[in-house]
Amino acid sequence: MQQWVLDGYLLTLGALLLLGGAIGDRYGRRRVFRSLQFSGANLTTFAVYSAMGAGMFLLVLQLQQSMGYSALSAGTATLPTTIIMLLASPRIGALGQRTGPRLLMTAGPFIAAGPIVAALALVALVVLSTSSVPLIVATQPVRQHPGRCRSSDER
Repeated sequence: MQQWVLDGYLLTLGALLLLGGAIGDRYGRRRVFRSLQFSGANLTTFAVYSAMGAGMFLLVLQLQQSMGYSALSAGTATLPTTIIMLLASPRIGALGQRTGPRLLMTAGPFIAAGPIVAALALVALVVLSTSSVPLIVATQPVRQHPGRCRSSDER
């Protein structure tokens, strides 16, 4: 049952590769792809949207696996993000036309990373203050090799 699904994906991938090669032969190489700014902007956009897609996927997975949400409830929980992006995109596009792309391409990833860094710092603070992780790490060599760890009096 699973083999035909894999075969279907591989056939589709092969067809798209042939189509991409035919389009490349017809239109040839373009100068725009040699531009470092164009390539940098595309790589930045790819990285940001890949991270956002992975984050949304992991959020839905967390909601379903750990918190017991149904698939519909977990998907609905991500709906505000989609609505905000739909409503804000035209305004941000107009701002990009007025100010140029450099400001938004530079500030955007840092603004997006701010809440993530703050959440990670908060989680680290809570975990380190409420658990015995530092104690476990500090006493690990003593438990693994009790004969090798001697005090200064025994030497």
